[in-house]
Amino acid sequence: MQSWRWKAIGRQLVLGGVFVVIAFLLFRWAIYRGDVAGAIGGLTPSPSLGASIGADLLDGMFWCLMAGWAVVVGLTYLWGRSDSRYLDYLVTTTRKVAEGDLDQQLVGAGPTEIDDLVRNLNEMIRRWRRTIQETSEERNKLDAVLAGLEDGLVAVDGAGRVILVNRAAENLLKVQAAASQDRHIIEVVRNHDVDSAVRNVLRLGRSLTKELKLFPTDDRVFTVHVAPILGDQGRVEGAVLVFRDISELRHLEQVRSDFVANVSHELRTPLTSVKGFVETLLDGAIEDPTVARKFLNIIEAETNRLQRLVDDLLTLSRLESRKDQGMGRSRGSSSLAMVTGRALSVLGPWARKKKVELAVQIPEDLPRLAVSDDFLGQVIMNLVDNAIKYTEEGGKVSISAWPLGPLVRVEVADNGIGIPKESLNRIFERFYRVDKCRSRELGGTGLGLSIVKHIVESHGGRVGVRSELGKGSTFYFTLPVAVEDEVAASASAAGAAEPLSEE
Repeated sequence: MQSWRWKAIGRQLVLGGVFVVIAFLLFRWAIYRGDVAGAIGGLTPSPSLGASIGADLLDGMFWCLMAGWAVVVGLTYLWGRSDSRYLDYLVTTTRKVAEGDLDQQLVGAGPTEIDDLVRNLNEMIRRWRRTIQETSEERNKLDAVLAGLEDGLVAVDGAGRVILVNRAAENLLKVQAAASQDRHIIEVVRNHDVDSAVRNVLRLGRSLTKELKLFPTDDRVFTVHVAPILGDQGRVEGAVLVFRDISELRHLEQVRSDFVANVSHELRTPLTSVKGFVETLLDGAIEDPTVARKFLNIIEAETNRLQRLVDDLLTLSRLESRKDQGMGRSRGSSSLAMVTGRALSVLGPWARKKKVELAVQIPEDLPRLAVSDDFLGQVIMNLVDNAIKYTEEGGKVSISAWPLGPLVRVEVADNGIGIPKESLNRIFERFYRVDKCRSRELGGTGLGLSIVKHIVESHGGRVGVRSELGKGSTFYFTLPVAVEDEVAASASAAGAAEPLSEE
């Protein structure tokens, strides 16, 4: 504003000086013609008198003009200074507005044209503030939606350069949104199928969906849906890519297919056996009491096997149904020592027949577990039954437990035949058997360990196995303590035993 102020003062000085010079020349010209003297005296003066009076009047007029000019310049300076200060205020305030401070409010200088300008500026600031607020709210909503999406979302412009990456896409593609800006899609995704899909959508303006593996070292399967971003007159201005991980869905489809195949096979084997022996009996073998009894015993054994299989399938179905409905944990609590005692009373005769020693190491003050007696009984029965089944004569099976913070860890160990290393990751799958022939001979359905895993995990626990071929196996699981015992369990487990590091 200083330059503007001095320019204004300079213009006033120049104009005032011009005015003084012109006035001075006019008065001088008039005096020397005698017009002024005639006008003053009404007579025609002598040349000498006219010249004397003219000179005095000219001098007086000159200094009067100079004094008037000085007063005008002073007043102009004061008024210009006041206006300059106000303009300084306008410039400073509007600069703050331009820098983003929209809370500024301009104050008018009175009923002038500048006051109209101030009102217009204030209205413009209010509209900017409202527009920015609305834009910010919409952007926050969009950011919340994008952040809440479980699917990865990437947007590109018409040239295939990335303009937006949501959080899920960052985690999926292992990239940073800021570092991905303005880079071509092939540099971010590094998959030629995706790049080809984007090019086709940008060229043709039609959506397409592909199912593919994004990474060569990863077995995960994804669907990539690419849709065009249309601008005015239907022109393609970019594209949106949505990445969805369908690996679990494909896995579930495979599991379901395998399950149906396994169930069909497991049911067909005993049914074929029963059907064959019944047909043999109907063809005349029933007339021989010895043969008939032998066949009926086989039919009974196969029928019992079918019943166990159906019972296990129903148990799995109930467990999965409870899990799907958010009812994983059953109400109630149970004593591990009491449930183990009941299980051993059932399995004890078989263990003694096989000459397998059963050992129990359960502390008397062990807290109760947050699981019903029925579910815990199924877990213990399945694990101990498996341990006895695959332990040779003269072997040993031990059941031990100890508190582990808010959990209780239980182990069922044997020194039996063990499990091959390649089978450890699949041992809890349905119908998976390490030794299929021996398992069927011993009456196994292939569902016991799967039931154990479902029960334990649906109650907030974890399950695992350690094994060495020819030296035995140790199945372990953890379950939370019942609510009423949590405080006591935490105190007694201050020096908690080993962590679940091997899991």
